[in-house]
Amino acid sequence: MKTKILFIILAFFPLLCLAQGLEISYPRISGIQPARASPYLYTLYVFYFALGFVAILAFISLVFSGLQYVSSAGDPEVKKRAKERILAAFFGILILSFGILILRQARVENLFLREVTLPQVGEAPTIETEKEISRDPIQHIRKIADDMFAATFFLNSVQIQTFKGFLDNCTCGNARSLCDYDGKSCSPLKCTGDPCPDRDKIRSEEIALKLKIEEILFYGRLLEDAKENLKPEILGKEPSIELNLKLEELKKLIEELKPLLEKLKQKVLELAPIGRECKDPATDCNGSCELSSGDPPKCEAKNCEPQDKKLCDMDKVKDLTSQIDDVISEIQTKLIAIKVFPI
Repeated sequence: MKTKILFIILAFFPLLCLAQGLEISYPRISGIQPARASPYLYTLYVFYFALGFVAILAFISLVFSGLQYVSSAGDPEVKKRAKERILAAFFGILILSFGILILRQARVENLFLREVTLPQVGEAPTIETEKEISRDPIQHIRKIADDMFAATFFLNSVQIQTFKGFLDNCTCGNARSLCDYDGKSCSPLKCTGDPCPDRDKIRSEEIALKLKIEEILFYGRLLEDAKENLKPEILGKEPSIELNLKLEELKKLIEELKPLLEKLKQKVLELAPIGRECKDPATDCNGSCELSSGDPPKCEAKNCEPQDKKLCDMDKVKDLTSQIDDVISEIQTKLIAIKVFPI
């Protein structure tokens, strides 16, 4: 009997959601008020209503079962039934709560609960055709290519240049000398401290570089998926030899991006950790100490020498950034060809 009731509710639920002309003004529950014909909002609204209803029943069940458990007077059968009801109430609330979390996190389009607007009762409904609501595959590919172009431009012109500047500041002059004073002379022992004044920024930029390359690779995967829709019937065009040749040429342009993107990823991942590979000032810099002429004299530590000596491998940085610039130029050339490709 319970199964039949549940089946009837589920069967008529879509009709209730779409009955805009007959619906009443619903009270707000947790900020939700389905004023329009939206299956998603109705589903969320029903779940919130059910949660409140179940919470009341669970509270009553917990109070009743608790009193029954306390007053069982050692009867094991009564205690067992009380425990079962308490557990059932907790599990009911837990399951319904997880359902709401899923609805909150999931996107409407992934649930296939697209919001619709229905005409008033008495008017003939206007039904959108599949062609009207579908995206143009060519425009979709051009948009992805445009987004990838912007991402590669930002990577090459902003992020890499910023990262390179931070590494260039890692010098002996930023380390301090550790000195030894024996009462007569003042001599340096070694250099200590971080030679990179922008260490936190270097770490942040390293992460940002990796995230940006993943974004660019994501656009590459989108282009690979969109390539499968390059068919005359999907484009709404009559099949012809000329059209097929053009589509194959566009597909080839997209395929040629894949090895370039892999090469770009390799070079960026080589560049990103260089900030953690800089030399130690204790072994590559010279300490500098000075004995003051005061009374008593003091041994003052100075910045390490030579102050302009680079401790990060800037030759490697220069070589990698040059290679990245070349790869990005090739990628952007392909993307421009994709964006202006005539169909």
